[in-house]
Amino acid sequence: MNKVQRIKVSVSTIRLSDPEFSMRLVAVHDGLDGNVDFSKPPVDLPIFKVASEDFAASTAAALGGGIKAIAERNRQRHIVTKMYEQLGHYVQANCDDDPAKLASTGFTAVSYARKGAASVPLAQPVVAKLEQGNSGQLCVTLTPIPHALNYELRYSVVENGAPVAWKTLVLSKTRTVVDNLTLATNYAFQVRAFGRGGYTDWSNSATRICI
Repeated sequence: MNKVQRIKVSVSTIRLSDPEFSMRLVAVHDGLDGNVDFSKPPVDLPIFKVASEDFAASTAAALGGGIKAIAERNRQRHIVTKMYEQLGHYVQANCDDDPAKLASTGFTAVSYARKGAASVPLAQPVVAKLEQGNSGQLCVTLTPIPHALNYELRYSVVENGAPVAWKTLVLSKTRTVVDNLTLATNYAFQVRAFGRGGYTDWSNSATRICI
């Protein structure tokens, strides 16, 4: 009889910078919103979204270094961290130790490297193919990376040759369809892989106009 490998959801945010944490919050909100496997989250998702947006705004305001702005950023991070932890524990209790279910929520699993064993760096994934799907959709294919636990795909509208606002998806597979895109608009896509040694760098951007 095969033994089910227990999965522990990572809710630690200590090593996440403010921008990284903001991306993680967006991924979790989008992963849980409408997710039929996690239909009764302990935190109201619209409230969580507002708190996440307030934290992102306070992070931007704190870039100037003012004492009050930094204190407000810290306060907002504390508020949204508590919500994030509650949602993580809920996902832990309801994911049935299924990696695909976990990946669908935007959370990641705790990685346990064996003591004395070095973490082997992952190869750098890239966006191998961007294809037009239905109207308003782009089909994205990533290069598969051995030993990757999951992938983060981010995409953004390109304006004046540069991405303007990244949105992030956490994937357990190397092919996905990104929908609700604006027609006749150029999009940039980047990917990074997550393994026992942490994240790879973000790949170079692959771009395509959605029709």
